[in-house]
Amino acid sequence: MTFADKIKIFILSLIFLGVCEAIYFEQQFFWIIVLPISLAFFLVLIWIIGPDLIRRKSLKMTKIVMPLLMIIGIFFFLILEPSKILRQMIILFGLVSLVLFLVYYRKIPLERPKDPKNRSIFNLLIFLLTVTAFLDFWAIQCLFFF
Repeated sequence: MTFADKIKIFILSLIFLGVCEAIYFEQQFFWIIVLPISLAFFLVLIWIIGPDLIRRKSLKMTKIVMPLLMIIGIFFFLILEPSKILRQMIILFGLVSLVLFLVYYRKIPLERPKDPKNRSIFNLLIFLLTVTAFLDFWAIQCLFFF
């Protein structure tokens, strides 16, 4: 990983933290704060994914579905959960998960690896998928009862 990639990951995590904290505090000018930050977040995310998004879109989109679903689950959790402690824990956990995903993004295999070195990355991905499923199902349940 190059120094530029580390800077990109740091910038994206700060933007993600800013969006989550803006949702957490539920300020009066919520949309004025969140819209530009969200736009910057997605622009930096596309910057990290790489310039060949159009040419290799099926491969890159396969890898980017999980973090997008996780981010959506985190946002719904922050909006619908009344407990302030749980919301801060989810912000911290989401930030760590996003950084881990971005650090290992290029090494993520698309099928079950046979090499033990890639197996740990695959196991990390399975763990992040499980957390993503939990957050998304929790958000669906809250919306159902809301």
